[in-house]
Amino acid sequence: MRKHVYFSYLILLPMNKEEWFLPAVRHHERIDGSGYPFKLKGEEMSPEDKILQVADVFSALMEKRPYRPKMDVEKAMNIIRDEVKEGKLDKEAFEILGSTVRELNFEELEVGKELRQEMKSFLDRVVERFGDYVL
Repeated sequence: MRKHVYFSYLILLPMNKEEWFLPAVRHHERIDGSGYPFKLKGEEMSPEDKILQVADVFSALMEKRPYRPKMDVEKAMNIIRDEVKEGKLDKEAFEILGSTVRELNFEELEVGKELRQEMKSFLDRVVERFGDYVL
């Protein structure tokens, strides 16, 4: 599981001049130094790193996983709040998430719907073009 950040780093390395590069490869770091892969501490990370870390945790909690159902917003926010209190996630980044979450209607929001539609369309085109070779 932890290797995905390392492999992401290697895959994205040619793009290391892009402003999103470091936050993307630091999304599992924690401000107390307990994260990975670099064991960075708060002052070694940018505000963007810290925002992406909080957003990544929120996203993971809101998604259904093979080992648990998706969580509701309140439960996810409480878990992140606890992580902030424990010094793992940044308080300001959590406040930004909180103000953003208040503006969204999660009952009507279906994360990934457009991406799933694009993937289905792509697969349909592949099957149409290559037919029996795909199966």
